[in-house]
Amino acid sequence: MSRMLARVAVAVGLVVVSALAWAGPAGAHASQTGSTPKAGAVLQVPPETVTVEFDSPLMEIGAAIVVRTAEGVTVSAPQPTIRRSSITVDVQPDAPPGDYTVAYRVVSKDGHTVTSTFEYTVAGEPASAEPSTSTSSEPAGSPASTSSAPAASTLAVTEQATTSVPVPAIVGIGLLVVALVGAALWGITRRH
Repeated sequence: MSRMLARVAVAVGLVVVSALAWAGPAGAHASQTGSTPKAGAVLQVPPETVTVEFDSPLMEIGAAIVVRTAEGVTVSAPQPTIRRSSITVDVQPDAPPGDYTVAYRVVSKDGHTVTSTFEYTVAGEPASAEPSTSTSSEPAGSPASTSSAPAASTLAVTEQATTSVPVPAIVGIGLLVVALVGAALWGITRRH
């Protein structure tokens, strides 16, 4: 009876250790700590860049950030810059006044994907209403549409690349399997 109790105790101990090893990294997901501009900010001029800061390091793979007007026109560059625990993207300097939505996706060092959105407003008046209206309907409209497509496709492609199982989960499951097989082998050899 004491052998059976010892085996159960060892098996439970191995399961607990494996669960703790797996849960430890899961608590390290990146969380947003701030942004420039801040969520809900009202600006007089468009920002040159949009930056989102996090509380832990990020991986470059799968990172995307897009700034869009209320009409869905992308006004950000297609490629972001990752600096340790922040993601930054350039914004068109001639972005018109209005409401903007920032959508981002980053991958924390533990392999988990973090996505969110926030909004800000540019309240400033355009330099001249007529030229910006005519340029947005003719030549500027075409590049804006063209620049919108790569950013959207980049976001879609990177989302597909980051939907795999995180490495810590695979390691945790592997440790659990090894522990259970080891406990079973130990039990078999103890009988003989």
